[in-house]
Amino acid sequence: VGYGCSDIYNSYNKGKITLNGSGSYVGGLCTYGSNIIKNSYNTGDLEIVGYSEMTGGLIASRGIISNSYNSGNITMGTPLVSMYVGGLSGTDGTITDSYNIGNITLEGNVPELRAGGIEGGGGTTSNSVNKGNVSLILKEPYTSDATLLMGGISATGSAVNSFNAGTILIDETEHSITGDGFNHSIAVGEILGRANSNSSGNKFNTKSTAFVISGVSAGAVSSVLKKIKIFAILMFAM
Repeated sequence: VGYGCSDIYNSYNKGKITLNGSGSYVGGLCTYGSNIIKNSYNTGDLEIVGYSEMTGGLIASRGIISNSYNSGNITMGTPLVSMYVGGLSGTDGTITDSYNIGNITLEGNVPELRAGGIEGGGGTTSNSVNKGNVSLILKEPYTSDATLLMGGISATGSAVNSFNAGTILIDETEHSITGDGFNHSIAVGEILGRANSNSSGNKFNTKSTAFVISGVSAGAVSSVLKKIKIFAILMFAM
């Protein structure tokens, strides 16, 4: 479905989606809208050779998502613009009782990034699970300040009763962003990149602790050790 999605029920996509070039929205089921997505899934990979400003395994931006999942991997080769990327929704999604097991891999130096295993940023997530890895692979030195927010559930926004078992990584093998002379704003967290006061009851797998580059702090919420309940749909992720 293209721009301005209608409600989606009991639907799926299994085909690979490839963008050769640049665009504003890429989603596994649809691109943009305040529509309902329920009992639906995507298993197709999203491969972006250029860049997309908003990308999600189910929907690129917004969406009211429940009882749904994504298992497709999201890869982007040259993310040279500001962007939001999420396993289910790229940004501003309202997500309940859902999960993601697809990996998100970005290669290049993005000036402004919000990336999360469930939702890119600005939305709300509850009773949901992420098992996919979120990785930013730096390729060359930055030439200006950057804002990089990454979380196992979401970069920003709120998360309640949700679980992350994925690894959140800024890979500095080819280039180190630490100490390059610029004033970068970087937050990497097991649950949220930048914690929200409305977030509670979340938990992360201590065997898959987020990687935090030196000099910056993790943004996981303070209540990550509380016991949580995961709804029956999450059994399908096991």
